[in-house]
Amino acid sequence: FMGAGLAIRSHSLIAVEIVAESLTFQRKRILKILVYFICLAFFILLMFVGIDMLEKVSMQLSPALQLKMSIPYAAIPIGAAVLILNTIAVLLELLQHKQMNEETGGV
Repeated sequence: FMGAGLAIRSHSLIAVEIVAESLTFQRKRILKILVYFICLAFFILLMFVGIDMLEKVSMQLSPALQLKMSIPYAAIPIGAAVLILNTIAVLLELLQHKQMNEETGGV
């Protein structure tokens, strides 16, 4: 979860682009904005579900180390928060026409 924020920021996530390749530059840009908004909604949901999960496992201890299980599970809402911030940054760049050129196709 922690490295996914960097991957989304640098446009390094795996993507199926068969539909996007057949679109014009402007339509491809609109499609990318729509996809990032859908991702943003999912990341927000993931953060809230992760916080709820933290509350459920807060009293459990790991069998071997006797650490609270909320410590490893904290990676879910923290990673989701990083994804949210980086997705917002990418959306702002797309909306301001930064890093968009014909050579990269808007990726």
